[in-house]
Amino acid sequence: MQNIEHFLHKYQSLASSYSTHLKAYIVSIVRKLLQHPPKGIYSINGSNAPTAPI
Repeated sequence: MQNIEHFLHKYQSLASSYSTHLKAYIVSIVRKLLQHPPKGIYSINGSNAPTAPI
């Protein structure tokens, strides 16, 4: 049980140091997907509507 606690503490400190970079990375990916959505997202409901299903 102590190993898990140690691992979680280690992971938390690592995640906090990388969180800002990770957030920026995720935001850039989401923006790219919104600008150039992969084909198939819009054809799920069989229509060519310009809005993605929520």
